[in-house]
Amino acid sequence: MADTQRHKVSPIDDTAEGAARTARIVNTSAVVERLPVGVLVCSVTSANVIEALFVNGFAREVFSLTESTVLPCPLDTIWNSADNHVLAGQVLEVFRTARDSNFEWSIRAGVIERFLSSHLMPLLDHEAMSIR
Repeated sequence: MADTQRHKVSPIDDTAEGAARTARIVNTSAVVERLPVGVLVCSVTSANVIEALFVNGFAREVFSLTESTVLPCPLDTIWNSADNHVLAGQVLEVFRTARDSNFEWSIRAGVIERFLSSHLMPLLDHEAMSIR
């Protein structure tokens, strides 16, 4: 996934080997990177620390993150815990219950306050959760 954050990566494998096959390979990381909605993938450590594992381009823009943000990192290092307390509570609840959650919250990036409507869903076959 790191490639899609730093370089433009085609969502379809058009290499000579890939083009020769009847089925084309889709680079889902490149697709997610280009979505017009924010995607944040998190995990929860054994100490109940929420870590950001992946943030797509749209979410980086909304959260005013630079491409130099090193992932994984604790959610509190991305933005102020006063702004993410609603998100953190919802993430922990979704991990605890393994059920989707819809909620509204706000974050402050400098002088700009953004109001967000989010849908959290557990990725049961992975130890991560997607937020959009």
